[in-house]
Amino acid sequence: MIRSLIMLLTALGGAALVLPLLAFGKANDEPRPDADISSAAQSEAAQKFRGFLDADWKRWMEEYPEHATVPGQALAYKLGQLKIRELRSEAERRLGAKFNIRTFHDAVLEQGAVPLSLLEPHVTRWMEQQAAI
Repeated sequence: MIRSLIMLLTALGGAALVLPLLAFGKANDEPRPDADISSAAQSEAAQKFRGFLDADWKRWMEEYPEHATVPGQALAYKLGQLKIRELRSEAERRLGAKFNIRTFHDAVLEQGAVPLSLLEPHVTRWMEQQAAI
């Protein structure tokens, strides 16, 4: 079964994008080994892949269809998470004791789903307004 799945993913060509996402969503952002089965070291990658599957088979089976149909979604989510963390750190640094996590979250969410290129100036304006208060 696992071998068939590995062969299918390799044939689809999306394995290099999808396999590192097997542990996506786990807590505390620990580094995850890359399992690129398109490389020459296919047997080593297959062992890593099996390790991921053994550890989290049910989650993988639930999340795989989503990642296979929209392979960039997890990457976009992660980039957004990193940008929001960066903005939060900047706000905490600039505002010091005036920083309020609830108002920061309101500022991030008040425009809805926007590209990061629009979110950053919005949050920067919010920081300036908060600093002036």
